[in-house]
Amino acid sequence: MNIARVITCALLLSVPAGSQSAPAATEVSQSQDVKMLKQLEQDWLDSYREGNADKMSKILADDFIGRWGDGSTQTKVEQLKAIRTGEEKHSSNHLDECNVRLYGDTAVVTGLQSEQSVLEGRDGSGTYSYTDVFVKRGGRWQIVASETKHVAGKSARERLIGSWKEISSEESLPDGTVLHLDEVGLVTYDRSGHMSGQSMRRSEPKQHVPSDSIYQSSGYDAYFGTFTVDEVKHTVTHHVEGGVARQFVGKDLVRSYSFEGDRLILKPTNADEHWTVLLEKNKTY
Repeated sequence: MNIARVITCALLLSVPAGSQSAPAATEVSQSQDVKMLKQLEQDWLDSYREGNADKMSKILADDFIGRWGDGSTQTKVEQLKAIRTGEEKHSSNHLDECNVRLYGDTAVVTGLQSEQSVLEGRDGSGTYSYTDVFVKRGGRWQIVASETKHVAGKSARERLIGSWKEISSEESLPDGTVLHLDEVGLVTYDRSGHMSGQSMRRSEPKQHVPSDSIYQSSGYDAYFGTFTVDEVKHTVTHHVEGGVARQFVGKDLVRSYSFEGDRLILKPTNADEHWTVLLEKNKTY
């Protein structure tokens, strides 16, 4: 018998019922905060590209200070002025990686973002690592400090190379319902430019899944071929050579990609499809 397990169970049984439910509520709250913080990071990037100083103003705290990759610093007033006057223009930007750590009403968000930009007449394009500090005041998250550093970084193609196991899969239905699908899956990309992907449904959902009729056969989906990466559009295209769904043989399946550390998020670029797959890179043996 596992003594450690027996002791753990005894301790759990000795805790009042109300105390056992508290962590669950905390986890839900933290999950909502993490989702909000990631959205705010995306909104901040969008406001640069849109030249929307009003949108940016809601994200930055009044006491915000930023230290950028070229060593310069900006207050909130200075940052908004640069956007309004056009001194800083972004033609494209992308949140390549976003990691959130919560410490009560403070959060530290780190990751990578890439951009095509002109900063006071000079080219500011490249990949940057960032560290953003958020504080929740009056129930609202705002950025109080940010620091970026220009990094060479791996290409997206290089980061894709390897095998990825499926962590979760979900699909949005026309009525807004989000189905969390019970699946296992594996996607691989190799240095020769070949790829393969497969997934199996472990249990059937109670509701009809629109994409099943497109990709699956008896709860199984698989195909193989080659792949190309467009780092400007942040897409990976799977050039199908063979698979379960014969109608895709010889066709291109375009997926948007983003990274979160050792995790990869794939989504369809087809506006008629509404699914998301989260994968985690398998470690080498």
